[in-house]
Amino acid sequence: MSENLSEAESQALNRDIGQLEALIEELLTYARLDRPQTELSLTTPDFPAWISDHVEDIQMVNPQREVALATLTHGNYGALDMRLMERVLDNLVNNALRYSSQRVAVSLTLQGSRASLLVEDDGPGIAPEERERVFEPFVRLDPSRDRATGGCGLGLAIVHSIAQAMGGEVRCEASPLGGARFCFSWPVYHQLPDFTSA
Repeated sequence: MSENLSEAESQALNRDIGQLEALIEELLTYARLDRPQTELSLTTPDFPAWISDHVEDIQMVNPQREVALATLTHGNYGALDMRLMERVLDNLVNNALRYSSQRVAVSLTLQGSRASLLVEDDGPGIAPEERERVFEPFVRLDPSRDRATGGCGLGLAIVHSIAQAMGGEVRCEASPLGGARFCFSWPVYHQLPDFTSA
């Protein structure tokens, strides 16, 4: 069948397949995180260096927007599951890229035993009454956006589940850039804790 498709039809088919694969991956991730006990693979990385490198990588593949570090606090961020932290950063930045006009800013801060990852954009922002709802699964506030630009509605729900698994929190607020700012914060553990204990 595929040999009878035009180039445009073949590209559209591949795009749809890619979207389905992404949706399946998001559903599996959300299901794993929704279990009562989430197993974390904890290490003690140089987290500021990783953030800096990863933001540079994101900027390279998104040259149409400015994606940059606004604040980077060096220090010991303790034990982290880097697979989950990569998902947090990617989901927050991808969400910001969908809505930004030109700029996405990433900040990493450390205050005592509390760390925060902030991602903000210069887009239209999110109304105060909608800021809790964005973390619910399959919620997309703008129904005019199709799947190609609007995602599947699980990215922020996954971030929320990861925050809970780490004993932290995530919130949405207004950004000085004019758009939305997402603040993902968590307690810093300098020993490897058992996050899964009842």
